[in-house]
Amino acid sequence: MLLPQQIQGILYFLLAGWGYGFIYSFITVFVKGNRLSFLKGCIVVFYHLLFTSFLFWGLFLVNGGRFSLYFPLFFVAGLLIYYMLYMPFFFKVAYDCRYKMVTILKKVNLVKSRIVAIIELRKKARRRRKDARKQRKCRKKKKEEKTSYSLFL
Repeated sequence: MLLPQQIQGILYFLLAGWGYGFIYSFITVFVKGNRLSFLKGCIVVFYHLLFTSFLFWGLFLVNGGRFSLYFPLFFVAGLLIYYMLYMPFFFKVAYDCRYKMVTILKKVNLVKSRIVAIIELRKKARRRRKDARKQRKCRKKKKEEKTSYSLFL
């Protein structure tokens, strides 16, 4: 492998490690409040599969898919750079985004619950009207039966 291709590969893996740490920290923040552990696991596994496939696809584009043994070291170096220097700032940004999303979702759920309550109230009212109609019909039939019996007596 030529020197320019090696440098491109090294920089690619360094940036890939940084990007991996960045995206994974956002995923951990957003999945943290989720109560479904199966869903958490699926998201994390899907992320790793997707990231790995993009990593090797990018490696193919950079240097024809030649993998050297020192590339994973630069990937780990990119991870360490992110976790030591950038993570405190981006973690705060991720938590702020999550907090804003949660407050918006709470408001949406509140509005949704009010709308569902109105719909349910209308269903109950319709059911009451329907039951009242049935009772009136039954009363009418009973009245007719009483009058019809009285004619025969």
